[in-house]
Amino acid sequence: MNLNLNKMNFFNFFKTKKNKYQIYYDMVNDILKILERKKHLSEIGVKIDLEFDQLMSERIFLVSNIKNGNLVFLGDDFKNALLEIYNDEELDKEEILHMIKFLENEKQKLKKLL
Repeated sequence: MNLNLNKMNFFNFFKTKKNKYQIYYDMVNDILKILERKKHLSEIGVKIDLEFDQLMSERIFLVSNIKNGNLVFLGDDFKNALLEIYNDEELDKEEILHMIKFLENEKQKLKKLL
């Protein structure tokens, strides 16, 4: 039994831990995936996002990450604008495109820090 415990500790030693920039980079990618879905809906002419289950899971993901402080590096204005996109019933294509462009710029900055 003691031998198994030692093996587990040995293998845990080799696991790589993410630094804060990798965590931020992954978070930006997750948010971009969500916004890309909304962008696609607006491009095909959908005015209101009717995919209730998907919408609710995305909203829960965003709210939980905001509450946990995982999006603090993006600033309060961005967080508020992101929540507003999910609180409005109508899709605002221009606002979605603006958010995507902002996140892509942040992604490039973070990529340099990795």
